[in-house]
Amino acid sequence: MGSDTVRGGGRRWLGWGVVLAIVVVLAVASVWRPPLEAPPRPVGLQVDDPPLVKPSPPPTDYVGSAACAACHAEIAEKYARHPMGNSLNTVADAKTAEDYGHAEFAPPGPRRYSVERRDDGVYHHETMVDAQGEIYDQALPVKFTLGSGHRGHSYLIDHDGILFQSPIGWFTQGGKWDLSPGYRPQSHQRFERRVGDGCLYCHSGRVATKPNESDRYASPAFHEMAIGCERCHGPGQQHVKSQTAAKTTSGGDATIVNPAKLDSARRDSVCYQCHLQGESVIPRYGCGIFDFRPGQLLEDVFVVFVEGERVDARSQTQPVSQVEQMRASKCYIASEGRMGCIACHDPHMKPTASETQSHFRHRCLNCHADRGCALPPEKQDAAPAAGSCIHCHMPRLHLQDVAHTALTDHRVLRRSDTAGRVRRPTKPEDLVPFDGAEDRLPRREVDRARGIAIAGVATGRSDKILAHRAEHYLVPPQFADTNLLRIFEAIGDDLLVLDSLGAVYLLTDRKPAAQACWLRVLELDPRNETALDHLLTMSHDQREFADTKHYIDRLLAINPNIASLYGRRADVCGQLGEWDEGIQSARRGLELDPTMIQLREWLIHAYRRAGQKTEGDEQAALLERLKAALQIP
Repeated sequence: MGSDTVRGGGRRWLGWGVVLAIVVVLAVASVWRPPLEAPPRPVGLQVDDPPLVKPSPPPTDYVGSAACAACHAEIAEKYARHPMGNSLNTVADAKTAEDYGHAEFAPPGPRRYSVERRDDGVYHHETMVDAQGEIYDQALPVKFTLGSGHRGHSYLIDHDGILFQSPIGWFTQGGKWDLSPGYRPQSHQRFERRVGDGCLYCHSGRVATKPNESDRYASPAFHEMAIGCERCHGPGQQHVKSQTAAKTTSGGDATIVNPAKLDSARRDSVCYQCHLQGESVIPRYGCGIFDFRPGQLLEDVFVVFVEGERVDARSQTQPVSQVEQMRASKCYIASEGRMGCIACHDPHMKPTASETQSHFRHRCLNCHADRGCALPPEKQDAAPAAGSCIHCHMPRLHLQDVAHTALTDHRVLRRSDTAGRVRRPTKPEDLVPFDGAEDRLPRREVDRARGIAIAGVATGRSDKILAHRAEHYLVPPQFADTNLLRIFEAIGDDLLVLDSLGAVYLLTDRKPAAQACWLRVLELDPRNETALDHLLTMSHDQREFADTKHYIDRLLAINPNIASLYGRRADVCGQLGEWDEGIQSARRGLELDPTMIQLREWLIHAYRRAGQKTEGDEQAALLERLKAALQIP
């Protein structure tokens, strides 16, 4: 997002924003000194690296899968049964895999969950009950099902173009309702887990993004629900025009991509865009997360950092790591690029359960017909393998992060009892770009991506030394010892770098510099939620309550669905003596999350201070019941 996209409100910030940066520079220079044992500058950085250049915008002349089906009806019919062709749908139109007759469950703890089908849609309930009855019942409508239903469904709530995941999920393999993956019974995000670009990129066909806004969508939120034809073949408008004019569907057409005819790296990149999960995936400078087009290399849009095989000694694996498993297999290495995802998987159809063994056995024999299984035929055909190659060589693995489900081991092991390699403890700076991309990408591009990735790890670990390491990569070396104005000039409109550098400065006790970074982000992107959140937190910590309220109100105007923000706003209003306004904020926060103990305590105090004894007593009684149910002293 460049400065040419800044809206009017952002332009008005520019004058005093620069003045503030100058003041910040002086403040930082007077109080900050480098740590005694700061790590040395990485050897790879060069002063004379040329600046990065934004790529041209990717083509957007999509036509939708229905236009493809007009000529490719047989393929479209098969693909309609493929999991990718059912990756996302509305709840109303989704193929029903769930058992709505027994749609309730009770995980450990006081919360209970149920699913209710009404005339106006499907509602997910979280309730809490004690001996006196119901403490609360919160129900929200779910609009979309995420997932094909083969393993299960997650569900999305749509708040005016901002999507959230429900805590309730359906697990097909277990035939049960349960908490969605990543939710823990005692403490989780309830109905506030944001679902944004990173998730929808691989689970939807085409998102109706809002210009210059991340994780916010138009109405309707999707141009195409499920993953469609153009996801693998590229935008089809020119192809439709050329074929319509020629009145034929035969022969080659350079206006559409056939992955099978690409070189191996570009062919596999079509699959890797979703099925490669690295340690960090960083969009290149000037690229957005939705910018990849079939026919490109993955590295044209992303820098993907990996550390090696992602399987531990218990033969368990993380989800969406089949690519790294496959590339570690002897089959892949020996094929010298001939083997890829579509060597075994038909992207247009998924074999039925009864067809699976023979389908993949045939794929194996394409390469191994002259040197088949070493076991005698009677042992090959004996149960439980029953002649299946994949039963022995690609067994099912239980996922570490997704309950009630499993994934096929793509290492293609000769012996099924061979344990996976233990993942070595790797320093974040030792991660490498996938497939040797570091040798082909501009040095500055790799350094930028590495700095962003390391800054994220440093923030998660609160590691100051690691933060300084990230800074060495984020700031071009010729500007490293200059003031912030020159650093900002060097960084330009790179929002990811500015945000990461702000996190680095904050972690290394340079709060004014961090604040300047996020103010600079807002100059470029006035609706940037991350920057607003950081600035309001810093203002609140410094007891600058008027500024805090200003940032909170700006953030709530963008996303009015964050319960904790209303709690913070209530506290700020109390500090400013605006008690009636604070009470309204607290009530709204508790509507979004009835379990917020501290906010309810604040509301009791505010009611009693305002002379509203009855309301205060009602909240106090409810608070005692909540504490007892949650076993809070």
